[in-house]
Amino acid sequence: EIYTISTEELESMKDDVIPFEFDEKATKGDVIEGKINASYDTCLATSFVYRKGFTVTVDGKEVTPERIDTAFLGVPIEKGSHEVIITFTAPWLGVGKAVSAFGFICFVLVIISDLRDKRK
Repeated sequence: EIYTISTEELESMKDDVIPFEFDEKATKGDVIEGKINASYDTCLATSFVYRKGFTVTVDGKEVTPERIDTAFLGVPIEKGSHEVIITFTAPWLGVGKAVSAFGFICFVLVIISDLRDKRK
């Protein structure tokens, strides 16, 4: 589906946006930390595509992220000031690391075997 909205209406909406202030020092790699001060119950909407692997904590408590606007990651936020941490861990990351380590060990064993064969 495709929708249109007038520029004037879009401009008027930006006054209602509650900013998420991310902490540049704490935000590294797959972790984004920041604060939001909501003047009403709302939903923290991100531009991250919703997928498995996201973990969100609000004030130290894990919150279940939601799919919003049909494709993006959102988190329900109650009125007040909150600290939010969004973490992404790629699915199958552990399996990928294990397979890579196994492949590297096999590579080292092949090189050792070749060096022994050349000495004989």
